[in-house]
Amino acid sequence: MFGRGRAPAPGAPRIILRRRKIDSAALRAMTRICPGACFRFGARDRIEVSPESCLRCGTCRTVGEATGEIEWSGGWSAVASA
Repeated sequence: MFGRGRAPAPGAPRIILRRRKIDSAALRAMTRICPGACFRFGARDRIEVSPESCLRCGTCRTVGEATGEIEWSGGWSAVASA
């Protein structure tokens, strides 16, 4: 099951977006398939993450695995890297 294993350090981001010039179709799909509605379109039609409603289901990990745009460790906070 997702989420098992080593826990991130306290205060460390749990969902990290690894930005590309253009968000992939897989990342954009997260706005529709994330059960916690954590992903949304933000400024300039880019994907933003709001982890407050995260259910720790691992959907973003599964979807983002192929593109490498999402690093997930099963937690409650997020950050986007430039």
